[in-house]
Amino acid sequence: MTKRITAICMVIMLLLAGCNNGTTDVNSTNSEGETPEQAVENVFNAVKSADRETANKYFDYDGLYKSLDAEGKEVELDPEDQKSAEEQSKKVLSEMEYKIISSEETEDEDTATVKTEITNIDMGKVMKDLVGNVMIMSMQEANKEESDRLSDEEMVKKTDEMFDETLEKYKDEKVTNTVDIKLNKVSGQWKVVVDDDVKNAVMGGLMKATQEMIDSFKPQNNSTEAPK
Repeated sequence: MTKRITAICMVIMLLLAGCNNGTTDVNSTNSEGETPEQAVENVFNAVKSADRETANKYFDYDGLYKSLDAEGKEVELDPEDQKSAEEQSKKVLSEMEYKIISSEETEDEDTATVKTEITNIDMGKVMKDLVGNVMIMSMQEANKEESDRLSDEEMVKKTDEMFDETLEKYKDEKVTNTVDIKLNKVSGQWKVVVDDDVKNAVMGGLMKATQEMIDSFKPQNNSTEAPK
């Protein structure tokens, strides 16, 4: 079961890592004369509502659902984990709220920075609670007779249900982050740079919480040097 949670978290991290950096002309159909603030508003509204067509005008939205390794190469993952992580990511993103604080363009008007407050469910609390409950269930399953244990399919379903239940439990516990969102003008159109700070903020700290959880599952090297 812990393997299942780790796999899902890894997929979510990879999904987020797939975001375009705002330098590629993904789609040049957004409106001429649009301000940086309007571009950011359109991006957040599109991501919140899973509006793929609109989001792709500003960054590679499809990249959210591609799994990339550290070198940016696409990797193959279990379709079930991929689908589950996509659905769970959309649920988290739908809870996001934002408030634009200020914006500033460079003199050549080719780059801009939009300071934005981003609020979402505190995913650090969600993941801590979820992992604890999954560990308890794993131990309970391990103590059962083999014939009484949940099947792999049932374990997958149960894990996904627990994610939904935990998300609902903490839906009113929010975390707010203020980030500087960078924009680049490509062929006269604003493109949004979705960096790690933005990704973490829109997901309520999920990137940080997920990485910490993955690290906790890694074997610790507690060996000590033998005395000479």
